[in-house]
Amino acid sequence: MINRFQYFCYIALIVTVLPAAGEILYPTPDDLISATDNYSYPGNMTAFKYFKIHLDNFEMLKGMPLEKYENLEAVVIEFGGNPDAPDTVKEKLIVSLENKLPLLSHLRKCPRLKYLVMHTGEFLFIRSTDGLPYNNSDPTNRKKAAILNLERLDRRFGKKLSDMLPGIKIYAHNWGW
Repeated sequence: MINRFQYFCYIALIVTVLPAAGEILYPTPDDLISATDNYSYPGNMTAFKYFKIHLDNFEMLKGMPLEKYENLEAVVIEFGGNPDAPDTVKEKLIVSLENKLPLLSHLRKCPRLKYLVMHTGEFLFIRSTDGLPYNNSDPTNRKKAAILNLERLDRRFGKKLSDMLPGIKIYAHNWGW
C-alpha cells in the first residue's frame, strides 16, 4: 500500500516526464537534421522525402499538389531574422509566422508526413530583458538562451501546430546553433 506522499511523487513524476499535449519536442534528433540538410533532391518534386520551406514562401503550399507527395516524411520550416534586432522587430516576425501558420494545414494532405521541424532563428524568442546578449561566448549563457528560445517557440505555437497537424511529430531546432 502506498501513502499519499508516494502517490504525489508518482503523479509528479508522470506529469514531468510525459510531454504535454501540443508540445514541440526538442532537441530535434541529429539524424533527422542531418538527413534533411544532406538530402539530394530528385528531379520530380513529388518524389521528395524531405523539403524545406522558408516563411516567405508559405503561400506556395496552397497550390502544391501535396497529396501526390507520397514519399514526403519531413518538412523543415525555416524562419528567422537578425538575432541582434530590437524586440519589436523580432515580435513582428513572430506575428508574421503566427498569421501564416494556418497555411501549414495544407501539409495534412501529405500521406506519409511524419515530422515537422520548426527551424527557428537563434535568439528570435529571446528578449532584451532576459539579460542574454547575442554573441556571448559563455557556453552556459548560450545553452540557456538556446533552451529558452525553443521553450518560448513551444509555448507560442506548440498547441496550435499539434491541433492543426494531428499525428505528426513536431520538433524545434535553433537555426545557427
